[in-house]
Amino acid sequence: MTETTIWDIEEHRKEPPGIRNLDFRESFDHLADYLDGYNIREPRTFDPENGGNPLMVRSGDGFYVGGSLNMLRDDPDSPLFGCEIQNIRDEDGHLFITGNRDGGTVGVEVRQLTKAGEPRLDDLTEATYRPPYWVDPVNQAFTPAHPMYDGVLAMWDDPTMAVTPEYAAHSTYLPKARASIERRMTERPDRTFPTVTRPSSPISTLTVHDTKDYEKDLGDTWQRVVEYTRPVSTSYGEVTVQLRLSSFRLSDEEPERAFFPVDTRAMDELAQAAAETAVNRIPENLRPYAAPVQQVNAYLDPTTESHAAVTDIRCGERPERPHLTDLKGRIAWEQARRLQSHPLERIEVPVDWNTLMERYTSQPSKPEDKGRDSNLSGEARSMRDSSAALASIHGTETPVHETTR
Repeated sequence: MTETTIWDIEEHRKEPPGIRNLDFRESFDHLADYLDGYNIREPRTFDPENGGNPLMVRSGDGFYVGGSLNMLRDDPDSPLFGCEIQNIRDEDGHLFITGNRDGGTVGVEVRQLTKAGEPRLDDLTEATYRPPYWVDPVNQAFTPAHPMYDGVLAMWDDPTMAVTPEYAAHSTYLPKARASIERRMTERPDRTFPTVTRPSSPISTLTVHDTKDYEKDLGDTWQRVVEYTRPVSTSYGEVTVQLRLSSFRLSDEEPERAFFPVDTRAMDELAQAAAETAVNRIPENLRPYAAPVQQVNAYLDPTTESHAAVTDIRCGERPERPHLTDLKGRIAWEQARRLQSHPLERIEVPVDWNTLMERYTSQPSKPEDKGRDSNLSGEARSMRDSSAALASIHGTETPVHETTR
């Protein structure tokens, strides 16, 4: 048997929580992109028709069919809901995920529906349909007591209906990531935690809200990351927003090549816009029936993109389903559930980052901003000014489908 570790929390125990979460998201997002069939982080190299198909999960309680890998963590019906992911591994193409919830271990295997599996799942749903309410079979749990359980079990055992992902054999990211970790651990035997950090710009001294600025050694490349977290008040309540700005450079290039200017006032506006973008995804008339938005994650590469994108929305507990006599309320509740259960794609935040930076870099600094520019190297200051000038001259935007992360 060939076993490949995709993520193991024990390998990252000595990392600071922020770095550990970043490493987990990187591994998790590559796997999610592979299963979604995206060509950004993980090009699908075989059976591309399966990319984006629903996932079938088997646990000790039965089965769960989810629209995406993120739904396995966010959907209350999923066996992994509320779990801290401890281990993700590939065993001869089979994908296994182990989580911990309240001190207990939850283990699942994940497979993906084929082109023939999706209509078969719909056929099972129609065969067990009881008017007047149609229940979407995606993002649903199927226990042994469920009328569709036997049919779902038969699909699980049929390779024409559900297949193993074979991620380790076809990933473009995983072999490089493992080789990079092993090489760095061999070169630094006194360090069990291989991530290397070093100062990248004076922005790392900022302490407004929660801001982290660092560089990561990824082997052949360096990654500059700025993480900015703050609570935002919206018309739908308070939402925690985490912005992640990141760019890459080759290891043999100077650190300034990954430099991009950052102003916390611009970050504040971008965080507000990202929160409102996530909240407005649900129509106002359905919000009383929807799970409240609690956290929004957004990503931006300032060197190639002018607009950030919302990549993840975390919600709280969904309101109770209205009583049977409240037909209008039950329909609205079901509509809200379907909207929030649909796999989230990149949602562009309608605020231009270059415009924000141009506005604030042309304004006098606040008292707390004094001293930042004096710490910049001449080359870094020149690059910052050139970046702002080019943005104002060209005013161009990079289409979402042409960007890479």
